[in-house]
Amino acid sequence: MAIIQKTNQRKARKPRFYKRKGFWLTLFLLGGVLAGLSWLWVDDYTRPYRERAQTYDLERINDLEIPSLIVDRNGKEIGRIFVQNRSVIPIDKVPDIFIKALRAGEDSRFLTHGGVDFIGILRAGKLNFQGKKQGASTITQQLARNAYGLKDEAKQRKESTIQRKLVEAFLAMRIEKRYTKSEILEFYLNRIYFGSGFYGIRSASLGYYGKEPLDLTVEECASLVTLIKTPTARSPLNNPDVNREGRNY
Repeated sequence: MAIIQKTNQRKARKPRFYKRKGFWLTLFLLGGVLAGLSWLWVDDYTRPYRERAQTYDLERINDLEIPSLIVDRNGKEIGRIFVQNRSVIPIDKVPDIFIKALRAGEDSRFLTHGGVDFIGILRAGKLNFQGKKQGASTITQQLARNAYGLKDEAKQRKESTIQRKLVEAFLAMRIEKRYTKSEILEFYLNRIYFGSGFYGIRSASLGYYGKEPLDLTVEECASLVTLIKTPTARSPLNNPDVNREGRNY
């Protein structure tokens, strides 16, 4: 008799909340509503930055200051006048090992992302939360920032870093749709500053090592790549030990 009563009591008990009919359906619907509201908020918040990213003329992405050359009667260069010391070269004049070193140091998923590396953003967020400073800008984002002076523009607008990076990210995605990866690399490598007054890969190669980029060794390629983050602080002329550490990394 006692056994029958206990059995009836168990049957009379209500199932646990997570076993009740409709619990998971309600949870799923609630999650969907929250996700939808979050998407609407993000869409509304980012709209002005998306719209501004559409205003930049992509045809001017490779507008660069080219030095005025002084040549002798035989056409040999004997001097140049410039603000930015730069010599523009096509991407096929850059050694493949330099490109690999660049991707390893600056943007490991360059060939697969569409301008923004969302995995890199999550990783950087985790490291920054742990107190380790880590950026997540892709090569394309860096190109967008430098080609259109986004840092200076953000200062004039008194915008935060996050606001500037939103414009940068949306502009980078436009660039990826308009240009090939090779074109983006060529624009980037001819534009960026390598320290000591050298702009672009060829000027840096000639200035630091006295040779054309195709003649650079693996170590020299890595030494130049490590300059990109902090050109002055990592200069092999000013701080050879710091440059060597970055090169080895």
